[in-house]
Amino acid sequence: MKNRPTEKQQFGPAGAKLWRWLENQYDLAGVEPLAVELARLADRLGDLRAEIARDGVMIEGKKHPCVDLELKTSAAFARAWRLLGLSDDAERLGKGRPPGR
Repeated sequence: MKNRPTEKQQFGPAGAKLWRWLENQYDLAGVEPLAVELARLADRLGDLRAEIARDGVMIEGKKHPCVDLELKTSAAFARAWRLLGLSDDAERLGKGRPPGR
């Protein structure tokens, strides 16, 4: 799409890296909005995980508020990944890899 914002305007580091990989590996015609959402979810996950890593899972004896958000965002990422059909590719690509490596 010609009107699509540039990668740098749209994504942070994790999303930009995923977007480049998606663009190089797949034809995103017809699924670009879902691919954009997947890259945005990658950024959100990175941010949430960084906050949890910085502050710890527990804050003053209570679960960090980002823990639940991280779980929900991770689930949304997995759903988007599957909807794009990437889980099929991941399974196929992983078949030749020896266990434990």
